[in-house]
Amino acid sequence: MDNSKLTYDSTDTRDANYDPELAEIAQRFKGMPASLQAAITRLELSRMSQSETGYPDELISAPELASRFGVPINRLRGRLETFRASNDAGYKEVENPRRNEPRYLYRLGFVQHICESLKQKICAEPAPKK
Repeated sequence: MDNSKLTYDSTDTRDANYDPELAEIAQRFKGMPASLQAAITRLELSRMSQSETGYPDELISAPELASRFGVPINRLRGRLETFRASNDAGYKEVENPRRNEPRYLYRLGFVQHICESLKQKICAEPAPKK
């Protein structure tokens, strides 16, 4: 697989998505595999405040996320558990949740990529045989 297409081109200022801050980050990661670049960048962005990142700060429960993105709740919950284990900024634990209320609320901007990748994976799976 050619990882050169997965990296952020920090030199193309004509690109509509060009961001000088991302260009600076990309320069620090030059030569690293794209997957490592993405992981470190997500970590750095999670440490910034919502106003700096532009991420939506909306708090949403797992069932609401599943409904909004059209993915199965059980598969999404597993991915969200993994997310919580490695990220402190992208969710909030509800203190004393009532019965049938969510224990965790997730910041949309931090988990949107998880929901979208799950949806893509589901769409790519072959239909079950009858």
